[in-house]
Amino acid sequence: MRTSRQSAKRGRERYSAPRAGAMSGRPAPLRQRADRRTAIASRTGFSLLEVILALAIFVGAAAVVGQLWQVATRAALQNELQTEAVVRAESVLNEVLSGVHALTSQADQPFEDDPSWTWAVDVQPLEGSTLYLVRVTVRHEAAAAYGPVEATLSRRHVVPPPDDAEESSEFNLLP
Repeated sequence: MRTSRQSAKRGRERYSAPRAGAMSGRPAPLRQRADRRTAIASRTGFSLLEVILALAIFVGAAAVVGQLWQVATRAALQNELQTEAVVRAESVLNEVLSGVHALTSQADQPFEDDPSWTWAVDVQPLEGSTLYLVRVTVRHEAAAAYGPVEATLSRRHVVPPPDDAEESSEFNLLP
């Protein structure tokens, strides 16, 4: 049995006029063909608004990526300077402890290889006369664009008391 809905649909199909261009023998009227071309053409391309919106999103994203790149480059250079400051501070501290530089406080001294770097030594006596706190500070003078670059290292150092008898016999090679 057919329902009333199926019967109504079948009746419409049987008695309705064929769509334009549906029959192979007869071409569609010119007005219907032009309307169909306009509808297809308007659906296949992008509108000017869509192109401008996409371009604005692209330019905004490129600006954000550019800013991130600049921040990352600045941070990398600042970290490089900070690492160099620590290495230079270790070098000066080892030179002071090994006796290359005097174990006394010294104000800003430029490095021989790069005068934009300076170092300072602060020596403070601690408990008793043989224990000292040696503090070395290294600064980069031309780092204003990257912020202050400074590294400070501290170490306790024991200086044995001089023994006059041993020193005189050790260095006196003549009989």
